[in-house]
Amino acid sequence: MRILYLLGTFPKISSEACILNEIVELKSKGHEVSILAPDREFGRQNGVVREYKLNKDTIHFRNYNINRLLFLKGYFNNSRYNLGMLLMSALKTIDFGVKICYDMIIHPGETASSIRLLVKTHNSIFSISDTYLGYRKIKERPDLVHVQFSHLNHLGQAEFISEKFKCPFTITFRALDLYEKASQKLIMTKSQKVDKASRIITISEYNSKVIRKRFGRDPEVIHSAIDPEKFKPGDEKRKSEPGMRIIYVGRFVEKKGIEYLFQACQIMKRKGKDFEIVLIGDGPLLKTYHRLSRKLDMEDKVLFKKVMPQEEIIEELKRSDIFVLPSVITKSGDRDILPNSLKEAMAMEIPVITTNISGIEELVEDDVSGLLVSPEDPMAIARALERLMTDPGLRERMGKEGRIKVIKEFNVHVEAKKLIEVFRYVTGNPMKIEHRH
Repeated sequence: MRILYLLGTFPKISSEACILNEIVELKSKGHEVSILAPDREFGRQNGVVREYKLNKDTIHFRNYNINRLLFLKGYFNNSRYNLGMLLMSALKTIDFGVKICYDMIIHPGETASSIRLLVKTHNSIFSISDTYLGYRKIKERPDLVHVQFSHLNHLGQAEFISEKFKCPFTITFRALDLYEKASQKLIMTKSQKVDKASRIITISEYNSKVIRKRFGRDPEVIHSAIDPEKFKPGDEKRKSEPGMRIIYVGRFVEKKGIEYLFQACQIMKRKGKDFEIVLIGDGPLLKTYHRLSRKLDMEDKVLFKKVMPQEEIIEELKRSDIFVLPSVITKSGDRDILPNSLKEAMAMEIPVITTNISGIEELVEDDVSGLLVSPEDPMAIARALERLMTDPGLRERMGKEGRIKVIKEFNVHVEAKKLIEVFRYVTGNPMKIEHRH
């Protein structure tokens, strides 16, 4: 099959792992996968991108590096991002205008038809320009278009490309794209586009119930998964107190609840516990958490590390004793849905502490493969940390159970086969797909 993935930014070192895993598995099974993404993240790349030469399979239609364009970067402070977005919008609008005028001269009938379809499938001039600029760069007809995040602009793009190439499209619902708050009009518009998809996929049973209620569709549950052969426990023997290494890997955003981890560790510090916290990632709240660590007098316990490729993450995990992800549900509705960072730690037999929200029990069974605590409860996190820190046998048992769970239910080699079955079905293979709930 020739499959076209629709993404916003690719490659993107901070949040591409689950999608990379899928793409690599599809390619290893002999399928042609191309990625249509307007933007690329400049700088370091995940080793998997280089190994499988995925840049060659990626169709970029914007090559603006905003950090380079903003030569006064640093002088604009909080306005830098807004200025960058304004500049990017101006550039792509000019690019779109030039290309659409050229096409009207060379292919007037075809271009007029495309404009009508763009207006029909989109509700924003900026998403129209993205879709058209991307469409012009597609050289071969795909057998299938797959949307990885069901935001409205991606759905409009999928609908347009699907109609132009007369091929089906499928959607994966993940997290914020399902739970973000929106007006009733926007929800109705999204529902109409979802109705046109040949198949709906989601990554958890928790999501599946919401999709059935909101869209009246019966989705395939196919887990976002990892390769347990890459994430294997290291040879290092797990330590007992003192000097426990607590690790967090992920973005610095509100839904991760990092402030509650800091508060829990402040409680542990007051008790005289010996530990360090390693936080790996980036995001809009990075400076906020730096300030918080100083305010709580935790600077001697906290080590921030920048975003790093998967192979370096694995080395950091090998040296760690406990993984903590104190997720919360934000006022905007954003939340974690079975995050890959937990699966990676569990696959490496690191005991995990996380919160009992958003169907997390599908991944972490409390007191078996990890410890679940209530959200926004630093005292509960502190108790869980103390329990694991003082009981090496418990850490070992939970670590082993965690790896078993990931191998059995969150293994990319297994989940990719389910995805391929769905793709074959919607592209005309008569194989019957049984719904998995």
